[in-house]
Amino acid sequence: MSAYIDARTVINDEFRNTSLIRTLRERWPLGPALTARDATAPDIAPVLTRDNPRPQEDWPEVTAPRVPQLETPLMDPDKPLPPLGKYLLGTALALQAKVTGHAPNIDPATATTKEATDYMAERAAEVFPGLAR
Repeated sequence: MSAYIDARTVINDEFRNTSLIRTLRERWPLGPALTARDATAPDIAPVLTRDNPRPQEDWPEVTAPRVPQLETPLMDPDKPLPPLGKYLLGTALALQAKVTGHAPNIDPATATTKEATDYMAERAAEVFPGLAR
């Protein structure tokens, strides 16, 4: 869970995603709780028992299992994108153009699900090479 916990430590207490928010608010003056969930979430500070993190070479090697391909696609690959898909693809293309100075010639208004999926898979593989098809 953290380099600030000794190796092989087992913690049986229940924590939530909002426990991190609670812990940060307790440690630094970040203001009041954002929601009732982080107001009541348990603080993880008591389990962070080390003053200094373990050296990175002592961290476990974590490899996520590959997600199996769907047997049938969730959407027809030849259909045009729905409105939200058009907006998200247009946003991704605009961001790529801003960052790199160019973007592929894909029109979000007429792009198919397959074109959008292929484009997003290529971008994801640039950021996370392990996702390359």
